[in-house]
Amino acid sequence: MLEMITVDSPLEKRLETQATSRASDFPNASLNYFNRYREVKQIIDQNYYNSTGAGLALSGERYTLHTIDHVNHVIRQAGYLIGVGAEARDPAYEKLEPFELFVMLYAILLHDAGNARGREGHERAPRAILKELGAASGLDDVEQHLVASIAQAHGGRTSTGSRDTITGVIKEPVSRIANRPVHGRRLAALVRFADELSEDSRRADPEAVRGDFLLHPEKASVPESVVHNMYCKLINTWIDYQGRSLSIAFRVHKQYLNMRYPILDDQKERKELFLVDYIAQRINKLERERRYYNRFTADFIAYDRCRITLSIVDDDGEVESLPADLEDVGYPTLYNPIEKVEPRFDGAILQKQFFGTVEEGPQQ
Repeated sequence: MLEMITVDSPLEKRLETQATSRASDFPNASLNYFNRYREVKQIIDQNYYNSTGAGLALSGERYTLHTIDHVNHVIRQAGYLIGVGAEARDPAYEKLEPFELFVMLYAILLHDAGNARGREGHERAPRAILKELGAASGLDDVEQHLVASIAQAHGGRTSTGSRDTITGVIKEPVSRIANRPVHGRRLAALVRFADELSEDSRRADPEAVRGDFLLHPEKASVPESVVHNMYCKLINTWIDYQGRSLSIAFRVHKQYLNMRYPILDDQKERKELFLVDYIAQRINKLERERRYYNRFTADFIAYDRCRITLSIVDDDGEVESLPADLEDVGYPTLYNPIEKVEPRFDGAILQKQFFGTVEEGPQQ
C-alpha cells in the first residue's frame, strides 16, 4: 500500500492557503499550485527518495540518510531561517511572493532526489528529473529551468570548477515568470543554507554508527562515512531569528577523543582524523556557507554569527565546555582587489596605452 506523504509544515500550509486566497498571484490562476506541489512531492518520494539508499550504496559507502524525512527537515529549517515561529513583526517569509514560496519548496523537493542514481553529480539531476516527470511536473520550460537551477545550486561545482554555484548557475538575481518577480539567487541561498543546517541525529544511518565502528575505527573495514554519520548524531542546531544568530552544539563522549576516524580527502585519498578535527572542518564549512548565504540575503534576512559549543562528557556528565563565536570582526580583508578584477586599473598601463610611454615613478 502506498504511504501518503505529509504536507503539514508551516511553509507548506502557507502555500496551501495562498494557492486559494491569492490564486491570481501565480502564473496560472486556474491551477491550484498547492495541489500540484502535493502531487509532485508524492511522485518524487515514491520514485526517487524511496531509492536513495540503494543509489548511495553504489559507491560502497553508507552516507547519511537522504529520505523524504530529510526533505521535510530542510523545509522546516528554511522556515525557521525566514522567521516561522518567531515573535517578530513583518517576518521575512511574509515578503516572499506566493509563487516564490512554491518555487522554493519545489526546489527543496528536487535538491537531493538525484541520489537515487548515485552520489556523484547528484546536484545536476533535477533538470533530468523534471523532464522525466513531463506534464506531471506542472511547470513549463521556463519554470523548469528556474526551479532546477535553484535546486542544482545547493552543492557541487560549476562547469569551471567553482564552488560559487549560485551565481554560476543562476545568471540573473531576479527573474520574471509571467511578469512575476522571482528572486532566484535569494531562494537558492535559502535552500542551500537550510540544507547545510539540516544535519541531526535522524539523518545518521544506524548501520554506520554501530558500536564496533565507533569504538574500533582502526579496522580496515570501517567505511569513511562513519565520521559523517557521527557528526549527525552529535550536532544540535538552533536558529535564532530574532537574534540573527545560529547556535550549534556538540556533545562528545570523552572516549571518542582518543580515536582517529577514516575520511577521504579532496583527492579521494584515505586519511585519519580525530573526531574533533572533523567537527572543526564542518564548522568552518558552515561558517563559509553562512557568509555565502548572506551575500544573497543581506536585504532580506541575514545571520550575523555562529555560536558554537563543544561539550565533552563522560558517564557522570559534562567535564569540559568549549564555546566559540564565529562572526565578522575587525577590518575586512580585501580578497578580490580592483587590480585583479580589471588589470588595466593601473597608472603605468594606462599611461602607456594613451601616451605610448611609461614614466618612471618617484625615486625612493
